[in-house]
Parts: sequence; structure tokens; C-alpha cells
Amino acid sequence: MFFLDELIIEISNIYVQSQISYEGDTSNYHSIDHLATTSEILKRGADDCDGQAILIASLLRYRGYDAYVVFGYSHVWVEVHLDNKVIYVNNPKKYGIWYCKFNEQNVQWNILPFFNLFMGFFIVFISTIYAGLSL
Repeated sequence: MFFLDELIIEISNIYVQSQISYEGDTSNYHSIDHLATTSEILKRGADDCDGQAILIASLLRYRGYDAYVVFGYSHVWVEVHLDNKVIYVNNPKKYGIWYCKFNEQNVQWNILPFFNLFMGFFIVFISTIYAGLSL
């Protein structure tokens, strides 16, 4: 069954990628960032990664899959849960350090790794300043 599920997920991705051209929000909606509805995306035939992810997740949820739109650092992708397996759609794995994942039933945040990274830089910065003052 997993093979069929993976095939349906990949076909949904290929379909959206072929029908919805990538176009940034500034040129498409005259906005720095616009979270479009599925109707807006289909009407325009173009959107950025968040629009494509929203459309892919919507198609998969319609088919009964436990799909999520995931907002990470400078990129948005889709996460699909299949029993004991998670499939990532359009995520080259470098964007997963922090995220907000949601669908109409659930929201999940993972900001602790980002916070830890920020605090690490902050501690190094402060200790560098302190070391410079001590000399």
C-alpha cells in the first residue's frame, strides 16, 4: 500500500509543479508575502513555494491523507504522515531546523532548535565583547 500512497503523493506534486508556475508574491500579488487560498492559486496559475505547498496539501487532504503545510526558514513544503512513515514533498532537508506545521485540524511549532542556535550566537557574541573589555 505504501508504494501506491507514495505514487499518489508524487503525482500530486508533479501535477501542481506542472500547472502552477513559480512566481514570487511581489510580482504575483504585489505583496512581500501573501498566503493565497487554493482558489487564488488556481485562478492565477502561479504562486511561490507556499502556494504550491498549500495546493499539494489540499489535494492530498481531499484524498484522505494526513498532510501538513510546513513553514520553515525561507521555504514552505508538505509533510505527509503514512502510518509509521513521513514523506516530505519539496523539502531538500536543509530547511527543517525550525518550522510551523499545520492543517485545518492541527498546528505544531518547533522553534527550540532555532532558539538554541540564536542563544549560542548570542553567548559567543557577549563573551567576545566581555573578553575584549577584560584585556
